[in-house]
Amino acid sequence: MLMRAATSVVICLAIGSTSFQFTSQLRADTSKPAKSAASKTEERESTRRKPLPAYYGQIGVNDEQRQQLYSIQDSYEVKLEKLREELKALIAERDAKLEAVLTPGQKSRLKELREAARRKAAERGSQTAEK
Repeated sequence: MLMRAATSVVICLAIGSTSFQFTSQLRADTSKPAKSAASKTEERESTRRKPLPAYYGQIGVNDEQRQQLYSIQDSYEVKLEKLREELKALIAERDAKLEAVLTPGQKSRLKELREAARRKAAERGSQTAEK
């Protein structure tokens, strides 16, 4: 039952346009205190340009439709953020159980590999910013 719920959440997130952002959040530093879904939504609303869903800007929606679309998006954002937080918790629970199977040496090597991957990703990010 838990796996079915987790699978449903994953499918919903994959369909949404926010899946890339969620992936970035999962890789973010976990030492930062978590923000509530409402505060994340408020922060996102205050800084975002409110893009329309894919291809909606190319079909000639009028201003009234645009506002309705934004309203619908906003009404789902809190629910989606809550699901993202639940999924993040499920992933953390799964990862803890996976790591519990490993020996101390394997855990150490896993930590080294993850740190190397983070450094490599940071280097790629800084190289992209320089271009």
